[in-house]
Amino acid sequence: MKKLNLSEFTNKYSLSKTLRFELIPQGKTLEYIQNKGLLTQDEQRAESYKKMKKTIDGFHKHFIELAMQNVCLTKLQAFRDLYFAPTEKKKNDAFKKDLEKVQETSRKEIAKGFQTGAAKDIFSKIDKKELITELLGNWIQTQQKEDIYFDENFKNFTTYFGGFHENRKNMYSDKEQSTAIAYRLIHENLPKFLDNIRTFERIKAIPDLHEKCSVLYKEIEEYLNGITIDEVFELNYFNEVLTQKQIDVYNLIIGGRSSKESEKKIQGLNE
Repeated sequence: MKKLNLSEFTNKYSLSKTLRFELIPQGKTLEYIQNKGLLTQDEQRAESYKKMKKTIDGFHKHFIELAMQNVCLTKLQAFRDLYFAPTEKKKNDAFKKDLEKVQETSRKEIAKGFQTGAAKDIFSKIDKKELITELLGNWIQTQQKEDIYFDENFKNFTTYFGGFHENRKNMYSDKEQSTAIAYRLIHENLPKFLDNIRTFERIKAIPDLHEKCSVLYKEIEEYLNGITIDEVFELNYFNEVLTQKQIDVYNLIIGGRSSKESEKKIQGLNE
């Protein structure tokens, strides 16, 4: 068999280059595009698409609030026991499996909330054309904001939002992925919540510090719906902070609120 010489395969063909030239419409094609205003329509639709995405995101926030109101996690105590387990125990393979099982169960309970009760019918349509043709219009009528944008023309172009719907649908997954609401609540928020419970227990052990909670309570009582600050730092209260509205209240207790022209400055527990 003849021995191959690589030199036989070099400099045999001209160098390939990527074409970088724009194709310019000519004659009747250009005239047709100009007469129909197709380019202008596309530009307007692209701008309208951006505004519509903001409106859709607003609806998703509304839906999440609705869905999470009735979720009650059943493995909070089990998660707490594992989270505060001795360091030596955490090194065991059995511990890791137990923790993953509790996390998985909790994620599934949250994800199930999107598909049951009042949220069930919405969830079945939230990534389909009905979101544009039906759900958004009904929701906008219930909102007090007058600046919510909605372009009726998209009822005939719902396919524009296919990729956008797919990305948003990922939020409702029960999988261990950072883009999912269930993941953020269980893998990120819950550990922070437990750390804050332990810190608050130390605050309660110092009477002078704990007394300041009464002052804070008077300033934010209207947001707490009859719940005391002590109750906010109990384990089961985590079921209340699954919605953004209640997370905002919780963060107000922790970090306070900076003074604005229309708002009174509130010092949180950290201050």
